[in-house]
Order: sequence, then structure tokens, then C-alpha cells
Amino acid sequence: MFDIHEANLRVGAQHEIAHALAYIAHGREFIDVELDDVGCGAVNVRPWAGRPDQIACIKMAGPAADFAFLAEHHGEDNALAYTVAGWAELLDLAHPDDDSDAIRSDQAGAASTGLLIYGFAWAAGFYAANRELISDLADTLRTADSRVTHQQVLALAGGRLRAADESEVVRVFTKLAPHRTTVDAIEAHVCELHNR
Repeated sequence: MFDIHEANLRVGAQHEIAHALAYIAHGREFIDVELDDVGCGAVNVRPWAGRPDQIACIKMAGPAADFAFLAEHHGEDNALAYTVAGWAELLDLAHPDDDSDAIRSDQAGAASTGLLIYGFAWAAGFYAANRELISDLADTLRTADSRVTHQQVLALAGGRLRAADESEVVRVFTKLAPHRTTVDAIEAHVCELHNR
């Protein structure tokens, strides 16, 4: 039987661990990763500036983990339609920080770089290459008083972290190509909000 609470905890933990590992993959440190008892969490970081491609990839790592869950349970085409529809909700934002939804915050951060599709495609390839590691570390997060530090994640990853699967990056990038016009509008809107 499908347990929604368990699914939220699992997906939430995988979402946050995917972000944490993306930080590591891009040579960035974080303070810690946390998860609450309903599956909401955060990767706590000190303020930093990075290249737009790094920001897009890190921001989309969590949503790519969510996408993998949706694809597993509803099929990839349905998951993709749902994901792009979620991105389109960014067109309704009046200010880049006026939405408390963490997933939309991730999406807005990636869109502000102008590299939303690239970031998502990279993150999907990264998730595909590190699915087992992400799952294992998500289980650890759930049993470690809901908090793990940067050093703990590094130690637990133990040399298992892999680069994004390039064939998956290209496949997902190609699959998103028909949505380019929508994504261009989203990116332009979010960039305009950031420039106000």
C-alpha cells in the first residue's frame, strides 16, 4: 500500500541530498542538510556567487530527484508535463522571493540564470548517475536526527560520487526542446523580476 507520508519523507530527503551532492560536484561547500518530520528540508549554505551554469545545476538537482519519483510512478511523459507546468507557475510571480514553496524557489533560482533547461538536464543526468548514492544518503539523513553536515556527507559518499551521465543529459535536454518558447518566457519574466 502506498504511504503518502513515507513517500514525502523519502522524496524530501532525496531532494535535499541531491542538492547537497550537486554542491559537492561543483566544488562548493554547505553547512548542513536538514529534513523535518513531513519531508521539507534545506541545504544550509553561506552566501556565495557562482557561475550561472553552476547555480542552475545545483538549483535543479532537487527538482530532478522529484521528477525521477514522478516518472517512476506516473510515467516520464506525465512527469515532464507536470514539471514544465510547475515551471510555468513562475510566470505568476510578482517578486522573485514572494513564494515560500521551496521547489518554486529552486526553479526561480535556475530560471534567473537563463539556463533552466540546461540545469534540469544536467541534474537529471546527475541523478541517474548517482541514484543509489542519493537513496543511501537520504536514508541516512532520515535516521541522523534529520541533519547531516558537509563533512558527514563527504565521508558517507566515500568516493562514490559520479559525474552526470552525459547521455541522459543530452536525452533530457532534447526531450525539453519543444518547451523552449515557454521556458524562454519564464526565464525572461524571472530575470525581469530580479532586475527590478
